Amino acid sequence: MKKTAYLPLAALLLAAGCFSSMPPRVSPEYISGKSQGETEKLEQIEREIIKISNDKEELQKSLKISKLQIAVLERELTQIDAQSKLLADKQKLNAAQNDQAGMAEVKNEIDANNKARETSSLKLEYYTAKKKHTEQQIATAEAQQAAKIAEQYLEEAKIGRAKQDSIMGPAAEETPKDRINIKEYEDYKLKTEERLASMKKEEQLTSAELAKKEEKLKAAGIDVSQLK
Repeated sequence: MKKTAYLPLAALLLAAGCFSSMPPRVSPEYISGKSQGETEKLEQIEREIIKISNDKEELQKSLKISKLQIAVLERELTQIDAQSKLLADKQKLNAAQNDQAGMAEVKNEIDANNKARETSSLKLEYYTAKKKHTEQQIATAEAQQAAKIAEQYLEEAKIGRAKQDSIMGPAAEETPKDRINIKEYEDYKLKTEERLASMKKEEQLTSAELAKKEEKLKAAGIDVSQLK
C-alpha cells in the first residue's frame, strides 16, 4: 500500500496562522495501515495544500510588482508637480515680456503636464487598489491553507481514533481522555472555515474597488491590459 508522505508543514502552519488553539497532529503510528481510500484522500488534501502555497507565492510576486509600481508613480508625480511650478514661472516670465509665442508654447507644455499628472494619478489609484486586493487574496489563501490543514488533521484524527477503538474496544464515553478527541479537531476545522468565509467576503470588497479603478482608467482612454 502506498504511504502518504508527510509534508514539512511548519512553514505552512506559521504562514497560515494555524497555531492558535490548533490541536496537535496525530502521531504517524496511529495512521499506519490506512486503507487505499484513506491514503488517496490524504494525498489529495496534501496536493491541495501545496497548490495553495504555490498560488500564494505567485500572489506575493504580484504584490511586489504593485509596490514597485506605486513607488515609481509617486516619484513621477513629484517630478510632474515640480515641472508644474517651473512651467508656471515660465509663463509668468513670458507674460511679463509679452512673449505671445512663448506663452502659447508653454501653455501646450502645461496642458501636456496636466494630462501626464491625470494619467499617473489614475494609475496610482489603480495600483494602490490592486495592492490592497492582492494583500487580501494572500490573506484568503492563508485562510484557505489553514482550513485545508485543519481538514487534513481531522481526517488523520478519525483514522487514528478508529485504530485506537479497534485495539482498545468501544469507548465508554464520547471523548475519553485516553483517546483522540475528534470533536476538538472538528471544532478547530469549523473555526478555520469561518475565518475563510470572512476573508472571502473581504476579498469581494477589494475586488469591487479594483474594478472601479479599472473603469476610471478605461474612461480616461488608458488600456488596462497593458498594466501589469
